[in-house]
Amino acid sequence: MKNRDIITLGNAGFLAATGHSLPVEHFYKFVKFKRALWKAYASVSDMQTAFAKEAGLDVKDLVPGGKPDAEALAKYNALNAQMIAEDCPMPAVRIPMDCYKGFYDENRAVMLGGRPVDLFANIEVEGLILENLFSEDENNE
Repeated sequence: MKNRDIITLGNAGFLAATGHSLPVEHFYKFVKFKRALWKAYASVSDMQTAFAKEAGLDVKDLVPGGKPDAEALAKYNALNAQMIAEDCPMPAVRIPMDCYKGFYDENRAVMLGGRPVDLFANIEVEGLILENLFSEDENNE
């Protein structure tokens, strides 16, 4: 998984996902994955804040409506581009695909900011979760 994937999942709200529909032996794997994702997302966020400071920007310059210095923004963008392209180690856990439908249905109305959000309405999020958390292998290898 790349850091850009970590950002995609974190920004989409996957950290609010639940796994109550999963059998206990697979719920453990989900929690392990989600915990690693949370740590990675926090680390990426901290790096982006450090990059902004290193480039001479205030974090509020990077939000829509901010007015960053063009040279400082270019420096930040270069640092950030390198970081998001790097691999991010995640635990090698796989949940059998036959558990996916219950998990999918459970997370169709995750509460984010006081409103329900369907996490899997974003095809990129669904693809990342299928690729990194679920497996077609019956032996769960």
